[in-house]
Amino acid sequence: MNNRNRNTCARTFENIISKVLFLYGDADPWIPVAETIDRLQSLSHDLHNIEFAVVSNANHEMMTPGKETMQVDRNTVRSDEPQSAGYFMLLAAWLSRHVKQ
Repeated sequence: MNNRNRNTCARTFENIISKVLFLYGDADPWIPVAETIDRLQSLSHDLHNIEFAVVSNANHEMMTPGKETMQVDRNTVRSDEPQSAGYFMLLAAWLSRHVKQ
């Protein structure tokens, strides 16, 4: 990430006072996961409100990646939903640490 993009991202997150969690599926064909994690690791040294994780065996929709079509339409959006157990476990653990009751 060049300095200009890094500074833009950093400024964006500096204005967010709440905790932010980024979750990526390791089988996501849409997002370059390794590159994105590298960027977030770089930012996390200065910005302590961001956390991130990679969900194994999950695609962009946090579904098990058996039949990825990369199709976006009304039917796909309505039928594709998270199903990865790892996604739900990471999300629940993060929420239990950061949501005050």
